[in-house]
Amino acid sequence: MTFSIEKKERIVFFGDLAPKYLDGISFSSTLNLSYLEQYYNIDIVEEDNNFNTLQKFSFEKIISIIKKSRAILKSVRKKGSSMFYITFSLTFFGALKTLLIILLVKCFSQVKIFLHIHRGDFFIRFLNWKTKRISKLIFKLTDNIIVLSESQKMEFNSYFGLNNIYFLTNTIDEKYVKSNLLKQNMSPEFVFISNYLEDKGILDLLEAAKLVCNDKIVLETYGRFSDDGLKKRIINYKSPFIIINESIIGNEKFEKISAAGCLILPSWTEGQPLILLEAMACGTPIIATRVGLIEEMLGKNYPFLYEAKSIKQLTNKMKHFLELKEKRSISDYLKKRYDYYYSNKNHFHELMRIFNHE
Repeated sequence: MTFSIEKKERIVFFGDLAPKYLDGISFSSTLNLSYLEQYYNIDIVEEDNNFNTLQKFSFEKIISIIKKSRAILKSVRKKGSSMFYITFSLTFFGALKTLLIILLVKCFSQVKIFLHIHRGDFFIRFLNWKTKRISKLIFKLTDNIIVLSESQKMEFNSYFGLNNIYFLTNTIDEKYVKSNLLKQNMSPEFVFISNYLEDKGILDLLEAAKLVCNDKIVLETYGRFSDDGLKKRIINYKSPFIIINESIIGNEKFEKISAAGCLILPSWTEGQPLILLEAMACGTPIIATRVGLIEEMLGKNYPFLYEAKSIKQLTNKMKHFLELKEKRSISDYLKKRYDYYYSNKNHFHELMRIFNHE
């Protein structure tokens, strides 16, 4: 005999989701909904990404937001709808859109509003005198706010005086995880897996690789190109030792991570990047910049952190890693840290607690 859980309450979600959009926020939201749908009915109103990428108001934006707002209001007013779950769009126009939608939901329904802030650079890159005023209004209308870490929770609480704030660390889809295959004899291969954006530090990495890589030491990069100009600059670095590839996902990505000697993330800004959690889960050593929540993820004493935009420091870290005799200790440390702080099990229990199922 089998039993099923009766789902009486409904959560209405608005935001980007995978596989339509391939970024960390979309993957995280998709995973969260997969957990929540075990106990709740889920209505999804998916974001139109063009609204966030365009920098000026346009007729298309106005039409899009009107359509999305109507769909959201229809769902939150359904019988059984008790929660509205939305991700914060951290651009000026995205913040206005978030405020408008939350205001409409607040005025025309009785649901509780959950706002998820997935970024670690809220105070550094987003907050100014204009966005501060918008953010205060949004937070005032929101019942529960979710951030990425305990330190962020304390920062938001201190700056905005918020008491209705929770932290939920990111996690990953663990079905693809493979233990690092080369713990005993780590490969000299470096790997970069991210979108090809200048602020991901890809050009810094390629400059460093020119100084480090040779016929025995290879850098492989994987990502989606953002524009033709940057693509040409990146392709110019191609050599037998610097191999530029298109993006990879799913099982293929995890196979590459687990087989690599070291994953490098040279970003200028980050939150709590999933690619680092994926490397940690596989036990693959990491070289990364000290930005966003990365230091908190890897630990303050982690030996392969460096300052963003410093090609010299990155070059030295790559050389240091190659000279390190006991690489397995780094691998074991990262795997244990992932299991303790970022596992699916921990994430699931905290998510359920935030949405009042436990």
